[in-house]
Amino acid sequence: MLRAEREAARARQDDLIEAGTAALLDALLEAQRVRERAKAVAEKAIADGEASAAEFERKAAESVRALRGLNLTNAEIAELCGLSVGAVRGMMAQAGPAVTASVEGEAA
Repeated sequence: MLRAEREAARARQDDLIEAGTAALLDALLEAQRVRERAKAVAEKAIADGEASAAEFERKAAESVRALRGLNLTNAEIAELCGLSVGAVRGMMAQAGPAVTASVEGEAA
């Protein structure tokens, strides 16, 4: 009888270990699924934000082009707007054809 009780106790212990292991693995898999869903949502939000920001960047480039049309140099626009000359040049390139006339005051 003592042997039967020990075997029954061992079987209960094995069942508890199996259940605990299954619960652990299920929880880890669900955590991975939650992270994957969150990552997909975040990637979509970033892509949507980039698409929206592109329109404003286009408008900024048009504004830089308009300032150049007022005979301001890239260096003057950069100083006025708190930008680097390189950033102004980048916006000029984005805005369309470059101004062909050489302008004094250009800084590298």
